Amino acid sequence: MLRKLKKDLQSIVSVTHGLAKGDLSRTIDVGDDQDEIS
Repeated sequence: MLRKLKKDLQSIVSVTHGLAKGDLSRTIDVGDDQDEIS
């Protein structure tokens, strides 16, 4: 459970960094994993 939470948090952080850099392809890759991010 805690491990999954940690993974979700890392995904959110990576998406945030991707958006900050304008790296949309990375955001789409993460979106495949989690439907909330799309």
